[in-house]
Amino acid sequence: TEGLSEIEIKIAQILLTTKLLHPSSELETERWLNENSAACELYSHNESISRYKLYKAATVMYSVKESIENKLYDKINNIFSGRNKIVIFDLTNMYFEGQMQGSQNATFGRSKQKQNGSKLIGLALSIDSLGFIRYSKFYPGNVSEPQTFEAMLKDVSQKLQKNLSEKPVVVMDAGIATEENLSLIRSDDFNYDYVCVSRSKPSEYEIISEKQTVTDNRDNNIYLTKVSVPNKTDYFLHINSEQKQKKEQSIDEKLSKRFESELNFIKENLSKKRGLKNTEKVHEKIGRIKQKLSKVGHLYEIKYTEDKEKRIVTDIKWTRVKTKERPKGEYFLRYSKEAVSEQEVWDIYNLTRDIESVFRTLKTDLDIRPIYHQKDAYIEPHIWLGIIAYQIVNYTKKRLEENNINDSWTKIKEKMCSMQS
Repeated sequence: TEGLSEIEIKIAQILLTTKLLHPSSELETERWLNENSAACELYSHNESISRYKLYKAATVMYSVKESIENKLYDKINNIFSGRNKIVIFDLTNMYFEGQMQGSQNATFGRSKQKQNGSKLIGLALSIDSLGFIRYSKFYPGNVSEPQTFEAMLKDVSQKLQKNLSEKPVVVMDAGIATEENLSLIRSDDFNYDYVCVSRSKPSEYEIISEKQTVTDNRDNNIYLTKVSVPNKTDYFLHINSEQKQKKEQSIDEKLSKRFESELNFIKENLSKKRGLKNTEKVHEKIGRIKQKLSKVGHLYEIKYTEDKEKRIVTDIKWTRVKTKERPKGEYFLRYSKEAVSEQEVWDIYNLTRDIESVFRTLKTDLDIRPIYHQKDAYIEPHIWLGIIAYQIVNYTKKRLEENNINDSWTKIKEKMCSMQS
């Protein structure tokens, strides 16, 4: 409640309730509150709610962001104790509708939702082993994952100091796990342990343990083997997944069929009156196809039969070259602590699914993207309000899981809506 008046607190509570039950723009929230909801009565607020009051409430709350986040997480920490050992990092981005000409923060970048024609804003999160958010920060949409890491680590380490009984394990995916960032984690400033996906396959390694077999949530076999890598001071776990192998083979087959289909289309048009046959144009066309389907394009050797006098291609033939490829279904985990079992490393790494669940809940169940705001003053408060709502969603879901109810937030709302007196 720091910095908020009594009326601002009421409107903030109403806004947060709406974000949980009917996530939408402030304009739609205004309509819903005044026409379809009794949320105002829940907090004894008798005045009508306008979108301008909602804008103000969100920005006032965001002005004391750190205070609210810390108090909320401390409250959660008292309820669900013993989770500070795991620190999970990741970065996502969200896209905007509109040109965003008045925004300094929205930038073009590589969209994780394949919306590369839209401007983006980046969101870095750190969560604990139960999926509660302990840190959030916004970045321009074109920032890379490794660039955000040091600032995140410093901020989180400061928050950990007051209730840390043992040094934490930092868990991250390959995008963040650069050599520079791994050195930073091991440095005297932090001296933490870590588990991450190796960004590249070791060129040589020695097997140092017997193969262990575990199963995923669909009972598919996964094989774990400890290996040592020359000139590396950390440790590696070789992972081989039967299901991942089948999936990668299926993707390879689909891409190969698509690649050959496109080549066939070009070849068939060589004999047509108005078909593409100019030598330079044909080479350009096939070059673009190889670039678009780069995962399989480099595996093909293409030979052209040309009429150099007419500068046309008369025939195309191709063969798939047998090259030494990385075995499918295989990848490596890196970790810093020697005295842990293969199962422990695997279990710790699997916590990265929790942060995927966080992003999925924020973007889908709480509907924080696409973003329709055009002003920087409202963009970050809009997303951050979804983060606070997520903490409540996750608390509710954890309580329900204690009673073997594992529904999504959307499903939970649907069931609640059906319960009428």
